[in-house]
Amino acid sequence: MVKTVSKVTKVSTKKKLVPKEVVNRQKNFKDYLNVFEFLFQLPGSKETVKFKPISIGALKGFLTFEGEVEPLEITRMFDNLFLEVIISPEDFDPINMYVYDRYALLLEIRKKTKGETNQFEMKCPNCKGQSVQSVDFEKIESKPLIDGNYIVQLTEHLSVKMRHMTRLQELEVYEVSEQLKVEQELTKSELDTEVGLLLEAQTIEEIITPDGPQELEFPLFDKKYLLENIPQPLYQSVGKWHEENKFGPDLTVTVNCPHCEFEATEDITDLNFFS
Repeated sequence: MVKTVSKVTKVSTKKKLVPKEVVNRQKNFKDYLNVFEFLFQLPGSKETVKFKPISIGALKGFLTFEGEVEPLEITRMFDNLFLEVIISPEDFDPINMYVYDRYALLLEIRKKTKGETNQFEMKCPNCKGQSVQSVDFEKIESKPLIDGNYIVQLTEHLSVKMRHMTRLQELEVYEVSEQLKVEQELTKSELDTEVGLLLEAQTIEEIITPDGPQELEFPLFDKKYLLENIPQPLYQSVGKWHEENKFGPDLTVTVNCPHCEFEATEDITDLNFFS
């Protein structure tokens, strides 16, 4: 019987040498990626932020949703988006942005990620006809924040000092509304009404009487109580202040059906925004 001797192949433990110029190329290509970084001055706070376009991986998150998505869920997706794309300043916290600044930055990110135009399909609710609508983001005008009078006189003895709401203050409202939904078993329409009032109340910074300003951090439900218990014309004066002092881009677009005379205004800050 003949014995078979296996030949053992010696495995080299030496590191494979990579030419120095290849190593340098691998290290240095990242230095050139800063051409995809952009600066933008927020119209409200006047802060300048540096940001990058949305990565392919993050963009997929926006495009894989099917069916109707709740507006609150969309805004939370935008929260995560800001954390990914904002590079500097290092101490910049997106949650402290004015809501209007948030919209302005969102538009800039969209333009640098997907371009200055957007096309989307529309099914006319009137004639059911299909059409392709187009939006040119370069034609959207942006209003600067104009420091002015923040005091709204309600009655001879009662006035309020207004403020522009931040994302953090907006989230506080939605937290409260979630509690109300559970505790009071509100319907969707009832909840929408409550949220609208709470958001309006959140923009009141101070309640002023002849005795002077009330406490600075006035409870949210007390401010809501104030709005619920003033006559309609006085309530409208608060809304008028918001309309006159709104800043940033108007992210609504007028859509026209080519098959009939239907015309409507649509909000473009939904998931189609990045399609």
